[in-house]
Amino acid sequence: MQKRIPKVSSIVISTTVLAASLFQPAYSASAGASPNGLIPASASADPDLNLFETFADDWKRSLASAPGASANLLISPEIDTSSAGPVSVIVQLSAPPAAIGKYAAGKGNKTLAAEATAKAVQTEQAAFLKSAKAGGLSLDVGYRYNQVLNGMAITLPGTRIAQLAKLPGVSAIYPNLTYASEPAPAYEANAEDPRIDMTPLRQLGVDEAWAEGYTGKGLKVGVIDTGIDYLHPDLKDAFKGGHDSFYNDDDPYEDIAIPEELVAGTAHGTHVSGTIAGRAANADGHFLQKGVAYEADLYAYKVLGGVLGTGTSAMIVDGIEHAVKDGMDVINLSLGDDATKDPYSAEAVAINNAALAGVVPVIAAGNAAMDAPYYYSLGSPSTAELGITVGAATSRIDTYETAAASSLTGQGYALRAMAWAPGSTDFASILGTDPIEAVYLGFGLDADYEGKDVAGKIVIVTRTHDSQHLPYGRQIVTAKQHGAKAVVIFNGTTNDSRDVFQPNTVDLSESIPGRDGPIGYMGFQGEYDGFIPAFDLAGKEGRALVRAMLRQPDAPVTLTFGKPFKSVSLPGDTMAEFSSRGPNQDGRLGIKPDVVAPGHLIRSSVPAYGAAHPDADYSEAYERYSGTSMATPHIAGLALLLKDKFPDWTPSDIRAALANTSDPLADENGTPYDAYSQGAGRADLTHALHTAALLKSLDEITIMDKDMKPVTLPSEASSVAFGVVDPAGDAKAASTLQLKSVTGKTVTYAAKTELHQTFTNKPGYVSTPDWDGVSVKLTGLDADGKLAVGAGKARTFGLSVEAKPDAKPGVYEGTVVLESDGVPTLRLPFVFHVGKKSLDNENAFGGIDVTNRIVSPQSPIDITLHYNGGGYNVLQLALLDNDGRYYGLLADWRSAKNGFDSYMSKGDYVIEDFNGSYLDGSSGANGIFDLPSLPDGQYVLSAVTAFSVYGFTSAVHFSNITINVDNDYAGGGQPGGGNPGDGQPGGGNPGGGGQPGSGTPQTPDAAPADSGVDVAASVIGAAQTPVSLAAKTSAANGVLTATVDDAALDRALEDAAKPVALVASASSADEGEAALRFTPAQAQRLKAAPTGSSVVFALDGASVALPLSALGGLSEDAGLVIRIEKDGDAVKRFEAAYPDARVVGTPIAFEAGGVEDGRETPIPLSVQDTVTRAFLIDGDVPAATAGALYEEDGAVRPAAATFKAGKHGGTIVTVARPGFSTYAAAVRGVAFSDIGSSWAKDEISKLAAKFVMNGTSAGAFAPKRSVTRAELASMLVRALGLKISDAAAPFADVRENDWFAAEVAAAHAAGLVTGDNGRFLPNAPVSRQDMAVMLNRSLTLLHAKPAGGGIVYADAGTFGAYAADAIRAVTEAGLMNGVEAQDGRFFRPAEATTREAAAKVMYRLLQAGNRID
Repeated sequence: MQKRIPKVSSIVISTTVLAASLFQPAYSASAGASPNGLIPASASADPDLNLFETFADDWKRSLASAPGASANLLISPEIDTSSAGPVSVIVQLSAPPAAIGKYAAGKGNKTLAAEATAKAVQTEQAAFLKSAKAGGLSLDVGYRYNQVLNGMAITLPGTRIAQLAKLPGVSAIYPNLTYASEPAPAYEANAEDPRIDMTPLRQLGVDEAWAEGYTGKGLKVGVIDTGIDYLHPDLKDAFKGGHDSFYNDDDPYEDIAIPEELVAGTAHGTHVSGTIAGRAANADGHFLQKGVAYEADLYAYKVLGGVLGTGTSAMIVDGIEHAVKDGMDVINLSLGDDATKDPYSAEAVAINNAALAGVVPVIAAGNAAMDAPYYYSLGSPSTAELGITVGAATSRIDTYETAAASSLTGQGYALRAMAWAPGSTDFASILGTDPIEAVYLGFGLDADYEGKDVAGKIVIVTRTHDSQHLPYGRQIVTAKQHGAKAVVIFNGTTNDSRDVFQPNTVDLSESIPGRDGPIGYMGFQGEYDGFIPAFDLAGKEGRALVRAMLRQPDAPVTLTFGKPFKSVSLPGDTMAEFSSRGPNQDGRLGIKPDVVAPGHLIRSSVPAYGAAHPDADYSEAYERYSGTSMATPHIAGLALLLKDKFPDWTPSDIRAALANTSDPLADENGTPYDAYSQGAGRADLTHALHTAALLKSLDEITIMDKDMKPVTLPSEASSVAFGVVDPAGDAKAASTLQLKSVTGKTVTYAAKTELHQTFTNKPGYVSTPDWDGVSVKLTGLDADGKLAVGAGKARTFGLSVEAKPDAKPGVYEGTVVLESDGVPTLRLPFVFHVGKKSLDNENAFGGIDVTNRIVSPQSPIDITLHYNGGGYNVLQLALLDNDGRYYGLLADWRSAKNGFDSYMSKGDYVIEDFNGSYLDGSSGANGIFDLPSLPDGQYVLSAVTAFSVYGFTSAVHFSNITINVDNDYAGGGQPGGGNPGDGQPGGGNPGGGGQPGSGTPQTPDAAPADSGVDVAASVIGAAQTPVSLAAKTSAANGVLTATVDDAALDRALEDAAKPVALVASASSADEGEAALRFTPAQAQRLKAAPTGSSVVFALDGASVALPLSALGGLSEDAGLVIRIEKDGDAVKRFEAAYPDARVVGTPIAFEAGGVEDGRETPIPLSVQDTVTRAFLIDGDVPAATAGALYEEDGAVRPAAATFKAGKHGGTIVTVARPGFSTYAAAVRGVAFSDIGSSWAKDEISKLAAKFVMNGTSAGAFAPKRSVTRAELASMLVRALGLKISDAAAPFADVRENDWFAAEVAAAHAAGLVTGDNGRFLPNAPVSRQDMAVMLNRSLTLLHAKPAGGGIVYADAGTFGAYAADAIRAVTEAGLMNGVEAQDGRFFRPAEATTREAAAKVMYRLLQAGNRID
């Protein structure tokens, strides 16, 4: 069935289901457009035009389930408004029909129930007819509707429809169409049951998985969609429950359809559900639907509904939350919003969190790639980085081929059958061998047939631009209705209907990229009762034939079918043209989709609505849909079958298994598809089920939590995207890859990279990168380029790329390939862009950037709209919330030139200092408005551009991004003053507030095999390339000793030009101590490693990275030893030093020394030699409530630490400081009664929990008190973990017995403080400029780089000369930002610093250095 349902803008409706042809956008007609791009201002857009208010009104009606269309009148483009003859239409009025009132009453919507009554409908209809009569408009009224549709069937001349549209109450005008079902082609002759279509299932290897016993039994899958007809015989036994987030109840039934009244209802979720979990139980079915995981338990979460079949972000997030709470193993989201490219949309954030909770999210990529724009067509939530994004591929098609000769050109034309009537494939009998007259009719619309006699003839028409929304089926049916014998559709195109400056014309150019060959798979329609024979003709040949016909308009043209009709099968496995493409706009140009699956002409279950019709007939409740919506449930089903075999696999394991073992696809010419089209390729379940290992990228990514705060974690992605590699700048890039065994034996792979010499580009184009200027390397391999991984183990290796100065700009792609006999090959695609910029973005918007995702009055943000231009004269930016509520405008730009409206200029449009204020409905001058303020919550910044002329709006494009408003957020605001108080701010003498722990150590269980890899990765620097060192181990006297042979070390350092992390791993279930030893010669070899390198020793759940710069003082005769030892006895010492703390896990000792003549001496460390160690503790330990302690020289001190959830359980604690010793994680309860109103209360609490700051007394912090110079020095020493020595401070006013003496001495030794003429003035309040100096020196020690731009302070002339550079540096780093006043921003350098301000800047300092979360 062809469903013609108008769709309003995707931002306001937020999200639509992703099935091609289910929703046809309708755009208002334009009149009087000038081809030169200028129109009189009097005819242009109303200056009060607000596109968001227009669409928001329509959205409100949609949410109320009213079948009314937009207040921005929708006139279907399928109506011929130029015809003077009678045209039959359905007019829809604005009030909701009576049936909606009844339904609303049942759902508890009393307001809508009262509005939607038969009486109200009748009143509006009477007023409408009265207005028509008064306006002299004669209407032939047929059916009148008031129950399920407020409207009537009317016949009138097409030229009067514009007048009809102006009558009061008219909200939409649709064509009066004849509907018929579309039977499915008979593909299933060899299936176990001939009624099951096994073609896509065999394509994926599902039948082989069934034969092995994997059916998804006992697993739960949640379909987040339009609901489900759970009375369908193929679904009723699978259905177990769910929730309706659209109507907010627990009945996720589809919206009821009433076809005779043009109420389409919803069906999408039922179709998707059948593909995943259909039970093939319909005894009366003409067909059967057997799902991929046919024994899985099926749950439905209705988030889309109403007349438009749409939903809001809030509804979708609610559906995801219910699914996670209900314990789903897999969730399927065949929905999306093409306008939102944001990887951090509310839905994307929810999907990422679902994945982190262990649920496998599978999301449709979208259907927006047909015609331009091609790349960047991916929409949210398929942008979610932790989800599995799915594109659509074709499947096998059975059809017929022949040739026909033209009398005009004398040429024979190859034709392929694309449609026919059931049982009518004897084309030779139907068409014969005599010449048949052919007529060219352009688009093939009804208007094209006026005055043409086509009875018994062949009609030739063009394929149209996707924006015309003219399906092949309609062209074929129209030809039949006019008596044609057959129709030939050539692969042409037309202008973009959204461009109001162009008339609707056919492009007859000799060559059109992507349209010179046959239409192919996308044109295939199969058999259908309303069809006549239809044939696909190559575009170049078809256009040449038409040009010849137009040159000789009076010459008769015939086609003769003199060749036999041969039965052929097209193999499939090409990309569906509509399938949306990447790259993902994640800052790295990430590869999306991840995988592809069959999504073209997929047959599955559809509703018969038995809930409303007890006698409903389900025997024919099956239809074929196309879209990434149809591909996605195939992958969801595969995920269930993988979980069936591997129940402990994580979502990233499932994604890796599917992607690693996918089959790369090529187009019909044999050109491989690019990675942004197909990801890794078409999934192959047989290989995925039998893979011996999983291959992932461990590159760190940043995602957002629900409050729009960044969270950094390893991507565990199935692909690598290096972003832009600039030969003149950042010419190198590297990635850490992980190979994880999933078998019970060691497996060895041969590793290589395949550099793609050619791959698809935009339709009609091919990319052929020049690899001569680019190098790609795999690092960290074993001998002979092999990678061996033990049973259940994991190891890392590296992938690096480099663009030489002569590298040619462009997109470069390749694949990491791991091959081993007897097991499936593993493949991981990678991509990078050489040059100054990435792939061109042809969307109207290149995206929206904000300086911060969190906004508040005191922390405003800048918003940048990257506008790519086009035929648009209106550009607006507005605010909506996740419920689709429109708040108001932020900016409104129009373009005019010499009194004429013109196109908006391409470029960046910037809104500065947005602080949560907006224009709430009144118009004003162009620019930014400062009116009401937003309450706390999540919002969507939505940009829209359009062309508005003569009262009509067309060519509407949106771009959206999610932000969070937190009115208490201080953000980048000035830190003010702050202080550790005149009590002892640190030094192992914490203030009270917590209860002492029991003193009993909580020793974790043995770390999982993969956890060691996670912990080791935590100590590897971002600029380092990890290289594995194969270590040999032996055990004696309770100590495990690891050594490395010379050849292994030489291989690891071979060709190393950039910093490396040499990783040596060991594992022991018995020994509590391990030592990694290097010979003197090896130690000297290590000293020669590139600057910035380190050696990493990993022992199960602990690892340490020693910077090789620390070996500078090692003599030529000295070897090197690195030790890791569990020290359970240290628990008592830690808890004795901090009685209100409780140690979590077992303390670990980390040491390193030089070995000479059998004697071991500690490696001396400078303040620049930062040693990073990490260890795993049991359980989930929140970063905000825990800290780290270390014991050195008999004293226990705090150390800044990060706490990160381990991918395989537990929490990884990472501590970086210039020292060794014993470390432990600890928690303590600290509560201060006097920080409730402090603007730094969060930072105070977190730093206290981390032992870095303490109160001035039990339960008090004194946030407003000034900080002394000694206190700030002490705080910095503790925060940076600087070594405390016995050396005295060289200041006359610092005595040996002062509580701060050791810390001031350490601060001086590290260069943080210098004093003044031999004095330190320890008890003097520290000024803001003095604090800036100390902070700047601390930044240098942390190797932290500035994160933002500078600020010009109004009082810069008052800065001390010694402090000016430091103030600039800490400002650029975001540590201090001054105070905004009426006359500008002031730093106030001489003002004293308060304790709360010190807490704020200390927290930012440690974050800038990645020392805390």
